[in-house]
Amino acid sequence: QTIANGVCPLKVVTAALHVHYVNQTSQYPCTDNVLQIILSSNVPLRNCAPHVTISGLDGTLTNSTTTLSVSIVKPAVSTTVAHWNESGVLTLNASSIVPTAACEVFAFSFEVKNPMQPRGKAIVTVALNGNLNFSIAPVVMTVPSTSSTWYRALPGIPTGVTIPTVESWRDPLFVVQAAFTTRVMGQTTPFPGASNSLSLTLASNVPLTTECSTLRIINLEGACASAGSGP
Repeated sequence: QTIANGVCPLKVVTAALHVHYVNQTSQYPCTDNVLQIILSSNVPLRNCAPHVTISGLDGTLTNSTTTLSVSIVKPAVSTTVAHWNESGVLTLNASSIVPTAACEVFAFSFEVKNPMQPRGKAIVTVALNGNLNFSIAPVVMTVPSTSSTWYRALPGIPTGVTIPTVESWRDPLFVVQAAFTTRVMGQTTPFPGASNSLSLTLASNVPLTTECSTLRIINLEGACASAGSGP
């Protein structure tokens, strides 16, 4: 990158992130969701020993921890841990894993558990702080629905796909409204006093996890059956 008057004594360019992107792998409530981060700076970051702070991810079911697993994708594949606060803040010591040159990509991912209720996308910010008062102020991160170029480049997006202009399911912490796509109930006999087996067929637009799903069938008053949990 050529910087105007870059050879002038003690001229220091203002550090900034020209790429700050985040997406997710799951839109379903109460499921594990991998958040993928892509960053790139106009200055070399390694000598600044930066800590990366990702904020705005509140509402997940992931408890606070000092050892949240983080997978580094670029500049080199590795694993590390980060501080995670359940208020939605991730702090990563990236001092030894960020790129050594300007404009190189720094990409990593980590997993959280989605909330149980539907919600819109999170407004996520990223900031960097390092040695000798080095810092990059918080900036709102780009998401798939606000960047057609990045969205088209995502793996699995076919050529010619319509680029969304509203919230995309790949936007961070967007959670879809759960609903039954099939709900059919029947019985084996209409005769009074007869033993009657009720059958129920359900299908949902989301995975129904055991830790977050409870099925209740109501308005069956009048049947001659003993209270209990069933067979």
